[in-house]
Amino acid sequence: MSNSESEGEQVFKSNFFKVWKKVNNPSSNLHKRASATKHEVTPEELARHNTPDNLWVAIHGRVFDLTGFEHPAGNEIIEEFAGKDATDKFEYGDHRDESIRDLIDRYVGDLKEAPLTEAQKRSRRAQYEVEKQRKRKAQ
Repeated sequence: MSNSESEGEQVFKSNFFKVWKKVNNPSSNLHKRASATKHEVTPEELARHNTPDNLWVAIHGRVFDLTGFEHPAGNEIIEEFAGKDATDKFEYGDHRDESIRDLIDRYVGDLKEAPLTEAQKRSRRAQYEVEKQRKRKAQ
């Protein structure tokens, strides 16, 4: 767990991936439900679904159709991220395993990564080098 992550955030990530691991297991009911309509979603396609009447969000690289979804804390929360990646906001919510399982029926597919620009590649390389140096200093 990094210094910037709280214990609660780390637990939620574990829960998301624990539930999602079941989706990836071909013998599970969750896998059968999720596979029925799955397709690869481009960033451009995700961005087109950006209204309350046509609302998709990406969470951890998975795209969900939240059109008509009634969020317990108000729909403004999900509408803010219509057509966008909502992972960070989703991480800070109080989402239990049941909440994550409820998303399965709304699963559209995996978000296809857009090709990185040269600037993004340089930025990632720089971040990698900084992290490598930080780890060396910590040893």
